[in-house]
Amino acid sequence: MSKRILSAALALALSLSLAVPAFAEEESPFDDVPLDHWAIEAIRQAAEEYIVSGMDYQNFAPDAPLTSAQFVTIITRAFYWRELRAIEEAEEEVREDWTWYVHNRETAEQAGLMEGVGVEDWDAPMTRYQMAAMLYNVVVDKELVLPDKAALEAVEITDWDQVPEEFQEAVSTAYAMGLLSGMEDGSFAGDQTLTRAQAAVVYTKLDQALEVKDGLMERALDKAERTARQNDGFLSTRFIRYPGKLGTAYYVSQGGTPHGANSYLRYVDLDGTELDVRSLLPEGYVYGSVWYFPVEAIRFDETGEKLSFVTKVQELTDGPSMFNYGKDWGNTKIVVNVVTKEMESMEPVRYTEYWDVEVEQDNYGENTSDCLTVTLTQESGIEDIVVQESNIPFSGVKVSLGNGGISVTIPESLMADPDFLSSEFGQAVQLLRDMDLPGYFDEADDAKREQTAPYVQAKMNGVPLTGDVRLDPPVDGAHRLCFRIAEDADELHIRFLDGDALSFRVGLPQE
Repeated sequence: MSKRILSAALALALSLSLAVPAFAEEESPFDDVPLDHWAIEAIRQAAEEYIVSGMDYQNFAPDAPLTSAQFVTIITRAFYWRELRAIEEAEEEVREDWTWYVHNRETAEQAGLMEGVGVEDWDAPMTRYQMAAMLYNVVVDKELVLPDKAALEAVEITDWDQVPEEFQEAVSTAYAMGLLSGMEDGSFAGDQTLTRAQAAVVYTKLDQALEVKDGLMERALDKAERTARQNDGFLSTRFIRYPGKLGTAYYVSQGGTPHGANSYLRYVDLDGTELDVRSLLPEGYVYGSVWYFPVEAIRFDETGEKLSFVTKVQELTDGPSMFNYGKDWGNTKIVVNVVTKEMESMEPVRYTEYWDVEVEQDNYGENTSDCLTVTLTQESGIEDIVVQESNIPFSGVKVSLGNGGISVTIPESLMADPDFLSSEFGQAVQLLRDMDLPGYFDEADDAKREQTAPYVQAKMNGVPLTGDVRLDPPVDGAHRLCFRIAEDADELHIRFLDGDALSFRVGLPQE
């Protein structure tokens, strides 16, 4: 069993164990944590953010001891999740010393968090001294502002003379920064065991310190991405930020399940307040589909107040069910105001996914070439791709612009039409069909690219684009010629900016 699979399985188990609902302020997240518990708010936050889970869905066990392994898991899961993911993904085989916390331990060790902590048994309860030492290392590694000498000298701890010298700097720093507090009698009691409630409080205080350093919005975005990527390994996650003047929108798409994907669009303003954009949309419609919410053309206006995007919209006739679809709006541009938190408009957009060509050659005049030529242009945004000019001499041909490139669908009847076969377009298709073209998932080598390039040509603003040519076998009475753009690194999308033009030509090599 590979370590990556095993790690993914553990991640899912952890995510399931942490799957607690969002709790109302007037109710406790756990049966054994009353509303007047001294750590109720910290426990609530840690549970809702999937950092410290309960012993089960009903109980948290706030006074139970916490082991070093458990505390290291909390810290790395919360503040070093990117480093933790990198270590998990780097391993492919299960090793002999594997334990459920091995990657968390290695993450902490590589970041220097265990220096001076003195952990000998990772499964033994952690002391408050050890916790303070590790917390100090996090402060240094995250480059938080350390307290000055006066602030350190102002710290009052009744059992200071009992604090070992090797822990004094860590304890006094954490006190001065407000990350730690003592017992009711004013002592630190460093030899006592760290409890689960205390660990939750430490997490929230360190989180607040990072909010001060990084800003409320950035901290909220980091936590949003951390949460979104928890199920990576089972689902492929994309997390994309869209900065604006007043805040940042982010789009999450998770795919890989048998029934589609999970995706959402949210907005975080400068004070860290998060807005679920989908909640602003009117009821009675399905956006994207029942399962997911794909959006594109996400952008802000100049003020930063209006956020617009495009998604598919369909009316519902009787509740949100795949069997109750009404009118299909297709691609629809939606504008929401992130300040007033209202939707301002929802209108179908002119988005040309493909162009049906049902015109005869005579319609173009006597001087029309019999090769296929299409020019696309971008008018105002990704949703406004239009045909600027086209020259397609044979009816039934369709041209489509997709994620991977450009496709031409040719009716099978044309492949038996003498006029088509004798045309420049038809001869090019026949020659390409006889060439050794790559399969859909094959990589085209330079020799094949050079061989097919003269027959299929594309230019962006007059600059040639290279690509891989493929000719699929007949499907449903049609052939499909694909020109997959190979230069664009962003998932092979053809990316338009305002005013860009893409020209595409299929025919015999030009002299």
